[in-house]
Amino acid sequence: MSEEALLSIGELLNKKVFVAHKKKEDTYRRIGKVRRFVFHPTEKRVIGFIMKRPDMAMMFHRPDQFVAIDRIEVVEGGIIVEDAPDSFDQKACKRFGVEWAKCLLWLGMEIVTESGETLGRVGDVTFEPNTGRVVCLRRDEGATARWILGVEEVPASMIRGFRFGVGSQMADYENDEAEAEETDTPEEEVENFGAIVVLDSVRDLDSHGGLAEKAGAASVRAANKGKEALNRAKEQGAEMAEKAKEAAREKTGVTVENLGEKAGDALNKGAYATGRQIGRAKGMFAGFMDEYRKARNGEDE
Repeated sequence: MSEEALLSIGELLNKKVFVAHKKKEDTYRRIGKVRRFVFHPTEKRVIGFIMKRPDMAMMFHRPDQFVAIDRIEVVEGGIIVEDAPDSFDQKACKRFGVEWAKCLLWLGMEIVTESGETLGRVGDVTFEPNTGRVVCLRRDEGATARWILGVEEVPASMIRGFRFGVGSQMADYENDEAEAEETDTPEEEVENFGAIVVLDSVRDLDSHGGLAEKAGAASVRAANKGKEALNRAKEQGAEMAEKAKEAAREKTGVTVENLGEKAGDALNKGAYATGRQIGRAKGMFAGFMDEYRKARNGEDE
């Protein structure tokens, strides 16, 4: 894996985790799968992930295990961990200089601006391998909004970091086993609330990748296709009108210029309306993103 290649939480969740087999060269044994990603208490940095381990003998539950981010290699089909004592749990935390109880789980946490406005939740985080340094996070407003509006990437330069006492109430990480050793916890009056704080200017970022943007990108092409269809329909309508007049002459010997003109006009009007509707149907939804941005920014039409 190239050291320059960035990683994201979304692509690594539920990946199988392996270590090298001690007795069989070039073979690996599975030790679990990725459950959640863990962040540094004060820095914008991924320090590892929580690994769910399979039950022993398919019967006895084993507690989850912490895996250090700088001891993994992402390969096709999973993640390989360096099988060393300080790759896991308390020894890994000690090496990072952090207390386990104060580490954070960013995914799903509320995003709040410095002025206190809630902008959604953390839907994904992109980070550097080895160092775990956060490159950007993706704001998530729910599946429907993501499908329509797309996602919004917030660069690390606009992320202030985690802050207690703002946002919504946080749930503790569930672990059936007691911690091996007790550690200090934040002050009681703020420990239940927390959020990722970002600059107020994040409100002005554009979403991308949603259906609205795709429609917007296609609106010019759709309008051009609508105009082309309109012109073709007009030409076909005129041709059909001329044929109708000629057929009338042959059968009746009567000149029906007025009838032909009316037929041609009707066909042209129908073609014009249809062609315009094709362009409008594409454009109506294409303009949804602009209307959304205007409404969010308080702009008048």
